Amino acid sequence: MKDGQPSKTAQYVAANVVFSSVHPVLEGVLPPDARRETSRYFRSLDTWTGSSARLFHRLPKFVLRRLIARIPPGVIAQTVLRKRWIQDAVRANLSDCSQVVVLGAGLDTLAPRLRREYPDVRFWEIDHPATQGVKRRVVEQGSNLTLCSEDFTERAPMSSLDADSEYDLDEPTVVVAEGLLMYLSEAEVRELFDAVREHTGEGSHLVGTAINPNAMADGPDWLGSANSSRSPTFLDRLGEPWHWVVESGELSDELDDHGFELTALSQMRHLRAQYLPDRPNLSVYPIE
Repeated sequence: MKDGQPSKTAQYVAANVVFSSVHPVLEGVLPPDARRETSRYFRSLDTWTGSSARLFHRLPKFVLRRLIARIPPGVIAQTVLRKRWIQDAVRANLSDCSQVVVLGAGLDTLAPRLRREYPDVRFWEIDHPATQGVKRRVVEQGSNLTLCSEDFTERAPMSSLDADSEYDLDEPTVVVAEGLLMYLSEAEVRELFDAVREHTGEGSHLVGTAINPNAMADGPDWLGSANSSRSPTFLDRLGEPWHWVVESGELSDELDDHGFELTALSQMRHLRAQYLPDRPNLSVYPIE
């Protein structure tokens, strides 16, 4: 985090969401309000990213389509496919869960959007103060959405909920950890898993993403090589490298050690088949 702004990777991910809405291959994977909400966050930033977003917002849609069409769809697809899967997974579990906690939300729009669709469900977002500062300028928190500021490297995960009288530790809860775990150390990941168990009731669900280093063999050179645990080159240059990766076969054991049961596991090729069935040969860069 620099100058009180969201992380560069959070801005990169959000840019992919905006770009996908006018990409000829990927438009429609995410709902239109995801793009609208994300664009509002971007335009509020006092950075070159915010200036670019304000310029893009004024361009005719046909011009945007021509510009975005030049970007290889695999760069954007890995973001929007995982977000669509997480959105669907959260919705599927709201029939028996009354609370949703999004950890390390970045500039994601899941909670602000779903809170309108599910007025009887309480939503919390927990992220770095710099990111939440942007959200507070744009998002109306309302009666069922709370934005909490917390640095996971300095405070115990989910500790900001301890003083919230509206949060019920015994209620079934959906906890989302998208694009977060790989930026934590192994010890911090395990601390987070324990915190989720301690802060949720019976019948809760943890929905998230993790880096499988073996899957990177299918990606381009800037993602790294097969069986490599190092970050993609572009993340190293941004100063936001990965710290934790886990192979698919080890993930179940890791979760089991902390009281979880792995009930579903999807990789990028599965999400491509599910959400882009007419694009079976689309190269989706398997970052997560």
